Amino acid sequence: VIDRLPEPTLLVSGAGSVLGANPAISRLGLDPPALIDQPLAPHTEGPPADLADYLRRCARSSRPLPGAIRLRRDDGSVLPC
Repeated sequence: VIDRLPEPTLLVSGAGSVLGANPAISRLGLDPPALIDQPLAPHTEGPPADLADYLRRCARSSRPLPGAIRLRRDDGSVLPC
């Protein structure tokens, strides 16, 4: 389903592993196949504990939660929000 979305989309487990990445994620400078089954934390800016806390809260909620995760491109540069 996410492969058909025009927006860059990641499907992430509550534990922080990337379960899916659509082709549009490559527009952000990330390689979709290389992300699968990998932890998301190395591809984000900020403390891994903050990411883990946010993902735990998302996994427990039945509603979208406000928040932002700043991604790092494969070249190490940080994507703007």
